[in-house]
Amino acid sequence: MEDRRAVVKESMHGDQMGLLSKAQETEDKMLTMMERQAEVLTRQMERQDEVSAQRHERQDELSERRQERRQDRQDELSERRQERQDELSERRQERQDERQTSFQNGFLEVLSQLDDSLNVRSSFDAEISDLEHTVSEPPLPSACSSPVRMQESPFPTSSSSQECLVDLIQPVGRHKQVKRKRDSSSGLLVYLENSDDREEKLQERLQEQGQAMLKEQGQAMLQEVHAANAEFLRVFNRIEQNSHSMLGLVDRIVKVMEANNKS
Repeated sequence: MEDRRAVVKESMHGDQMGLLSKAQETEDKMLTMMERQAEVLTRQMERQDEVSAQRHERQDELSERRQERRQDRQDELSERRQERQDELSERRQERQDERQTSFQNGFLEVLSQLDDSLNVRSSFDAEISDLEHTVSEPPLPSACSSPVRMQESPFPTSSSSQECLVDLIQPVGRHKQVKRKRDSSSGLLVYLENSDDREEKLQERLQEQGQAMLKEQGQAMLQEVHAANAEFLRVFNRIEQNSHSMLGLVDRIVKVMEANNKS
C-alpha cells in the first residue's frame, strides 16, 4: 500500500510539475507576445509621431509659402496701384495743362476780340465826333448827295443811294460780329466745364472699379485661408482619433499583463 501511495504521489507530483511547466511555458509565451505587441505599439507610435512631425513641418512650410505669396501679391498690387495713380496724376496734370493753355488762348482771343470791338467803337465814336464838330448836319456821301423826293418813295431807289445805305449800316454789322464772338467764347467756357465733369465722372468710375477688384481678390484669399484651415482641422481630428485608439489598445494590453501577473 505504501508503495502504491508513493507511486501515486510521484505520478501526481510529475503531473503537477508538467502542468507547472506548461503554465510557465504559456506564461512565457504570453509575455513574449505582449512584449512583441508592446514593441509593435511603440513602433507605431513612433511612426505616428514622425508622420505628425512631418505633417507639422509640411503645414508650416505651406503656411510660410502662402504668407510669402500673399506678401508678393500685396506688393505687386501696391506697385500696380502706385503706377496707376502716377499715370492718372500725369494724365490729370497734362489735361489741366491743356485746359489751362486752351483757356488762356481762348481768353486771349476774347481779349483780342474785345480790343477789336473797342477799336471799332472808338473809331466810330471818333468819326461821329468829327462829323459833329465839322458841320451841324452831317453831309451825306456822294452817292446820297442827289435830292430825293419824299413824295415819290421814302427810300432811295438808285444804285448810288443803295451804296449809301450800305455804308451807313456797316457799323451795326460790326457790332453784331462782336456779339457773335462773345457768344462763341461763352460756349467755349461751357465746353470746358462739361469736359471737367466728364473727367471727374471717369475718375470716380475708375476708382470704383479698382475697389471692386481689390474686394474680389480679398474674398478669394479669405476663401483659400478658410479651406486650408478646414483641411488642417480634418487632419488633426484624424490624428487625435488614431491616438485615442492606440491609447485604448495600450490600456487593454496593460490590463491583460496585470491579470496574468496576478494569476
